Amino acid sequence: MRTSQSLSHPLSRISLDLHKEFPEEAYSVALHPSGLFVLVGFSEKLRLMSLLINDIRPYKEFLIRGCRECSFSHGGHLFAAANTNLIQIFSTFSFENTANLKGHNGKVRCIKWSQDDTQIVSCSMDGAVYEWGVLSGRRENECVVKSCSYTCLTLTPDLRTTFVVSTDSTLSEMILTDSTVVRSVPTGDVLTEVVLSGSGRMLFAGSSSGSVRSLKFPLNEAGEFTEHQTHSAPITRMRISYDDSCLFSVAKDGSLFCHRVSDKDGRGYRKDKDTPFAEEVLVTKSDMEELNSELSEYKNKVGELRSENDYQLRLKDMNYGEKMKEMRDSHAHEMEKLRTQYETLRTDREREQADYEARLGKMDEDHSATLQDMDDSNNKKLMTEYEKYQELQARSLKLQEEYEKRIEEMEEAREKALQEVTDHYETKLEERDRQREQSNPLSLANLSGVR
Repeated sequence: MRTSQSLSHPLSRISLDLHKEFPEEAYSVALHPSGLFVLVGFSEKLRLMSLLINDIRPYKEFLIRGCRECSFSHGGHLFAAANTNLIQIFSTFSFENTANLKGHNGKVRCIKWSQDDTQIVSCSMDGAVYEWGVLSGRRENECVVKSCSYTCLTLTPDLRTTFVVSTDSTLSEMILTDSTVVRSVPTGDVLTEVVLSGSGRMLFAGSSSGSVRSLKFPLNEAGEFTEHQTHSAPITRMRISYDDSCLFSVAKDGSLFCHRVSDKDGRGYRKDKDTPFAEEVLVTKSDMEELNSELSEYKNKVGELRSENDYQLRLKDMNYGEKMKEMRDSHAHEMEKLRTQYETLRTDREREQADYEARLGKMDEDHSATLQDMDDSNNKKLMTEYEKYQELQARSLKLQEEYEKRIEEMEEAREKALQEVTDHYETKLEERDRQREQSNPLSLANLSGVR
């Protein structure tokens, strides 16, 4: 079956649940399938540690110095650790060294378990890839190419094919049962990690430049791939989740990336049903005893506080009962006092209302009498004023007649005076004319002739 896959951007839902710092550098880490234990290789020892609810606490130590590769079996009952060129297998429960796999001449760089935990495949810097029987502790198949150094490998679920990356910038596909290299694909860059999905249909690789490659699978001679530049330093580890939905990568730059895996159409992994996760967490016996002691102490304190609280409540009930009785008596006394005041005020109000109605009736009568007097007075004043008006009108007519008569007389006198003046001056003019004629008869004759 031909499939293609792609990587999306890193997921944003990663969160830190537990954190602890150690004085030594950790060279390798392996997580138990149950999620309750972790193997960590330090410079002096390999430590099996318990993942507690709030701590990472060492549980067992193994004298393996600088362990750079360790891995739990799929069942979790065994784990393998690389001790330079030796692979040691231990029981997770009894810590017994059940087998020592000898055969590598170089340092072991990668250990992979088969799906049924009956075989182990390892690779080393001497160019050897070995398949071991876990129960027998013997080498069953091998493929050795001494011209290169292998750094990481991955297996198909059926254990028929092994994919190995080496320092000579190649990705090799091997069949260990035939001790043959089916194909060796040049990668153009040194690949440091390679991982195959649990379904056996997706192949990913990490390079020394920090990029993650999604390789076309099944692998062909051209080695087609899609590259995603992720880290800024060589990738040191890559793992794919149990459900093939996420790819995790870490590098020497100290960064961890989680990528969502999807097919060429952008569809992610589809679960047939939700897989339940265990909710159990580990706690130490001392922590449990301390918690039980604190719980017992808290229970005692709660009992004492409850008794004290009940006693205080009874005291408060008694005090409140007395206060309520006092308040009730005081309230009854105040009610009686207020009732008396109310009756007094009501009587005063009725009396004042009667006085007010009497005063209002008297005021209405006085007002009516005043209005009548004002009407009579105004009528009298109106009659008086009317009579004055008639008298003044008669006087005005009389004065107007007198004025008209005086105007006529004055007009006649004026005309008469004007006539007299006219006659007077005409007489003077005639007399002057006679005097002139008498004083100058010739001139008069001439004047007469001229006329």
